[in-house]
Amino acid sequence: MLSQTAVDEQTNEAKGVLELMDTLLLKGRVIVGDAMFCQHEVCEKIRDRGGHYFFVVRENQPTLLREIESAFVETEAFPPLCSA
Repeated sequence: MLSQTAVDEQTNEAKGVLELMDTLLLKGRVIVGDAMFCQHEVCEKIRDRGGHYFFVVRENQPTLLREIESAFVETEAFPPLCSA
């Protein structure tokens, strides 16, 4: 953990992280989080500040998971997904 801050009860962690990221050096860093942070504003801010992100998406977000899986299936850069 690099930093932490309290989140106002009128908002949520995804919005609170936008302010927190202004205090961190993101260039060349990989930000890791869960699907809650997989929002356009959060991803855009990380990229605009020179960072990268890795957000875990699980089966409790079925639409998002399907969209991500189809993006990897439709490209030749990655082999087809295998189900266990």
